[in-house]
Amino acid sequence: MKEMYSSGLVRFASHTQNHTKLSQVDPGVVDAELSTSKVQIEGFGVPCDFIVYPFGAINDSDLKLVSRYFPYGFAAGGPYRSDGIPKGDRVNTPGSGIYKIKRVDISGACTEENGGLDYLKQQIDQAIDRGGMLIF
Repeated sequence: MKEMYSSGLVRFASHTQNHTKLSQVDPGVVDAELSTSKVQIEGFGVPCDFIVYPFGAINDSDLKLVSRYFPYGFAAGGPYRSDGIPKGDRVNTPGSGIYKIKRVDISGACTEENGGLDYLKQQIDQAIDRGGMLIF
């Protein structure tokens, strides 16, 4: 892990200890999931500076807990429509919030059946039109 981190190409993120859907558990469990995962990753001698929420889910009330451990967080993944295309807006604009950074998951949503490169182009065009940015 140290060698990967030292390359400058890889960063390590928390995804919680047990892949817990944080929006469905009490704050004590959220706190334990965040702190334990960060300590474990940093135990390998590499920084763990952000979190990617399992299922893209976090309650606004838990963001203060997140800020204790991480300077920012990614609301990755779903929700998705039945055809694999993400529901909702994936463009980050000023005011989006550093603990709910949205990203476009290109693994399943960009297959030929789901629009492929046309889907990506649509997302990029939307970001440009709104003066925002996308994170893949």
